[in-house]
Amino acid sequence: MKTVVVDKIASIAQACGLGHEIRIATDDIPCEEGVVLVVEIISSKSNYNTLELASGRMAKVSRGDVIIGALGHRQALFGYSGHVPDSVRAGDAFRLVPGDRHDIINDTDDDKDEE
Repeated sequence: MKTVVVDKIASIAQACGLGHEIRIATDDIPCEEGVVLVVEIISSKSNYNTLELASGRMAKVSRGDVIIGALGHRQALFGYSGHVPDSVRAGDAFRLVPGDRHDIINDTDDDKDEE
């Protein structure tokens, strides 16, 4: 277990009742839709750069922010699409997909919105 201080908590995780200082598992992370993860934003875009917080407020996410989100599938005609990855390990890179649920996905559309 590792203690982490998070900057933002996505609305999808509000039912978990998590605070900004939490203990996280770094081994044996389950990989299925709805699993809550702590992630660090490693790059940000000019589009798709907001996160709905548990309070309902929309907040800009920037490089270096540590957030709580959840794994999920996303299908879209415009914007990002993706799926839950086959596995999750500490240090893996994924995309945060803002939208109704703010899913963390394994990217299937590498060149969308590259800026």
